[in-house]
Amino acid sequence: MSMQRMTTSTGYGEWADRILSIARGCSWDGYGPSDGVGCLYCWARCNARRWGWKRIDTDEEWVQHDVNWAEVNKARGSIPGVTAYPGTHDISLDLLGPSIVLLEHLLANDNQVLLVTKPRLACVQAICDRFADHPYQRNIAWRFTITSNLDYDLSYWEPNAPPFIERLSALCYAAAAGYRVSVNTEPLTCNRQVAGILAEQMLHHLSGLPSWATIWLGRMNQPERRVVRDTENRLPALMAEWDIDGVRWLYDRFRDEPRVRWKNSFKDVLGLPRNERPGMDV
Repeated sequence: MSMQRMTTSTGYGEWADRILSIARGCSWDGYGPSDGVGCLYCWARCNARRWGWKRIDTDEEWVQHDVNWAEVNKARGSIPGVTAYPGTHDISLDLLGPSIVLLEHLLANDNQVLLVTKPRLACVQAICDRFADHPYQRNIAWRFTITSNLDYDLSYWEPNAPPFIERLSALCYAAAAGYRVSVNTEPLTCNRQVAGILAEQMLHHLSGLPSWATIWLGRMNQPERRVVRDTENRLPALMAEWDIDGVRWLYDRFRDEPRVRWKNSFKDVLGLPRNERPGMDV
């Protein structure tokens, strides 16, 4: 996948005008005891099979990166709106170098970039440090995906991705370095009580920061199509937590918090209107 303009306010279109990726396949699949599994709910792996982005005969083949070096090295002109990066993969150690090169090209013409990641601390530190004195550092914003504060949940649904304390440390590092930060919890991989604690915890860390520092709450999308290898059969219980009662419970608890935002997966249940156009980020 290269750069894709968002035509609806769904998925990444809730946040950005465009999405950019440089690889197909995700290395969260290949660095631990569950090699080849990846996030059990991965939308990119599902769509790669569905639309033929990448030949995947087995889940293990998703770990094999196909890096688009032409996209990495492309000189970028002025791009309207916000570009979200990455989409079909994450910023992992093996993609850190190419990601920095890509960011250099994106920032060269004062473009706005939203980095969406399950943060590996070393990668966040390297990017923050590399662009600390860049004239367009202000154009980099981070959105850290933290779907639970319990490694019991994270290690099951997102095997090999960073544990909670590493994600929290990355959030604190980027904020302390002066970058705009926010949190995405979709898809919540915990029960509603844990989600309430997670939201309170994130709001605490975001307090005192500018109003851009928000937290997005949302539940799992299309699990019947996307989820693979639910060996412990946790999906039914998780989806029961996030039925209409669970969604409304969390909404009622945080509806008056000015930093809280609702993903479409919650808005649709609650009857709230979706954004009118891509990239509104509200």
